Order: sequence, then structure tokens, then C-alpha cells
Amino acid sequence: QAYGESGLGILLITDVPQFPTLRSTLLPLIQTMATLPPSQLCHVECPTAGYQVGWSHGRERVEGDRFDRGKGSFYFNPLVDDLEMAVLNRRKMMRRLNASADADAASDAAAAAAHDGNGGDNIDSASNAATDQPTTNSNGEPQDDAQFQIVARSNPAFFAPNVWPTESVPELEDVAKEMGRLICSVGRLVARLCDWY
Repeated sequence: QAYGESGLGILLITDVPQFPTLRSTLLPLIQTMATLPPSQLCHVECPTAGYQVGWSHGRERVEGDRFDRGKGSFYFNPLVDDLEMAVLNRRKMMRRLNASADADAASDAAAAAAHDGNGGDNIDSASNAATDQPTTNSNGEPQDDAQFQIVARSNPAFFAPNVWPTESVPELEDVAKEMGRLICSVGRLVARLCDWY
């Protein structure tokens, strides 16, 4: 109905468990943060990310040189506080797993060579396969961590770490992350249904 030929292209999702409770808890906390004095709000602004992380009010252009002062926004990643570090840690873990798999493959090749009487040919092939690394991984990311960090740091709106009002509104972080994770989980379910459709 939402995305068919006669659909409006809008999908409304209702009756999400936990959503009303989280919403009624989160909105007053956001209001508390939005009404903090500028001397405190400046600690949750991130100018280096173009105000696309943390608090933003009157910083984003809406038309020409006119700034949007009609609302305030608070941007954060609900899944990880530091996306760059999370990606680097994931890459490190994947390298360890791949190294372990390569070692197993080399061991299997050595055992097969000993059994077949082929000498060390299979071992050399396995070793070469382990050292021949592509310049990008399967996600299209730079294989080299330094190259990835250059990409991440040249895109701070996506990779700048979250900033939270931990001293002025300490409860906000946990509730906002819980709400964000809930929304992401519902979005994944919708995406699966769209793929199936």
C-alpha cells in the first residue's frame, strides 16, 4: 500500500513496543538540553563537523545566506560513539580472523603436501595467497588503516565522535541511544520486508 503503484511512498509504523515510554522520557531531556545557557551548549557543538554532530541551532543554512533559527537539532550516532575507532577495531578483528584462517589453510596445505608427496609447493602457494592483499576490502574501504583514517577525517560529518552533555544532562545519552537503537532495529525489519517484496 505504501510503495505500490498507487502508494504515496510514505510508510507509517505504529505500535512499536517501548517507543511511547522512551519518547516520553527523551523529549523532556532534549528540552532541558535545548534550554541550557550558551556557555554550556557550546560544549556539545562540533563546528569541525559542520555542526552535523552534537547540538546545532542557527548554524545550518536553509536558503541562501539565511540560517535556520526555527529549530534546534541534536545529531548523534546511536550505534557507536566513535565510528572511526569502531571501524578500525572491526578491521583489526577481521585481520586477526583472516590471519587465523590463512594459518589454518597453510597448515592444511602442508599436511596435504606431506601426504601427497608434493614437497613444499602447496605451502608456498598458501603463503603467497596470504601475503597478496588487495588495496580495498569487500566493502570498498581502503585496505590500509592510514588511508581509511584520511578518508574518515576528511568526512567529519560522518565520522566525528558523538558529544554528550554528560555534566548538564547526564541521563540524555543512555535514553537517546536506546531510542536510536530501537529506530534502527525497526528500520532493519522494514528493509528486510522491502527486499522480500
